Amino acid sequence: MEEARDKVEQYEAHIDMLLTVHEEVSDKIHWEQVAHSDPPFELGKEDGPNVKELKKRIEEYKPTWRDRFFNRIEARKRQMLSQMDQAEKEDEMIYYNWKESKETAQQVLENDLKAWHKVINDANPFEDIEELGSRVRYEFDQSKRVIAQLDINNREVVPTKVLSLTKTGKLSERNMAKGKYLQLYQDYVCSCTLRIAREFFNLLPVQEVVVNVYDESPAEGGYGCILSVLFPREQMESIDFANIDCSDTIEQFEHHMKFLKTVGFKFVEEIH
Repeated sequence: MEEARDKVEQYEAHIDMLLTVHEEVSDKIHWEQVAHSDPPFELGKEDGPNVKELKKRIEEYKPTWRDRFFNRIEARKRQMLSQMDQAEKEDEMIYYNWKESKETAQQVLENDLKAWHKVINDANPFEDIEELGSRVRYEFDQSKRVIAQLDINNREVVPTKVLSLTKTGKLSERNMAKGKYLQLYQDYVCSCTLRIAREFFNLLPVQEVVVNVYDESPAEGGYGCILSVLFPREQMESIDFANIDCSDTIEQFEHHMKFLKTVGFKFVEEIH
């Protein structure tokens, strides 16, 4: 019975994850603030935070009776002083990290597309989507637009079975109704699409994100574009993404989607 409970809990958590891919996104980077930020301290002219903290500890050091009894007061001070080199290195790292961030921010705001790529590569924001078997590709242009493509390479990520517990606590497994499966699959695709757009808006000063989703279409056979959405920044930032219906939310934007409850997605043209 405990094993059955665990399986049902895992199943329900998996379903919840499929419907909430769009919710957990990278923290928003305020590039203007970073570009105009002051240094954390003047390197070579003043102490950094780690050195200040260590000097304060040395200055405020009060020997315990054990230190006095075993005559190790000077040894304690030498031990703290020996940490000075490490504290200086850590402060230098803080300074150079700030300097690098400031330079990156200036490049990002100047629409340096190499810097944009570096930001996305460093953040790796689509890792969990790709762990589910999908692939995200993208390209930038000078008009602050991103064209992203999501290839759904793993249809099996959406279960075709329903797991539940019987009244006696045993595991029940039955086929998911076709309509329910197709709706769940649509919501998953739309959740991934929203997540991709949100990540680009949080990480870069882009103004538009186009996401084209590619997958097999059992309704038509073959592989092609099943969803294309244009996301403007201002409209995206007006949405509260908690507890939304992803498929309904997509319909608020300019989009191409043909979805039939009986057969699922059909092929559409990409938005240009």
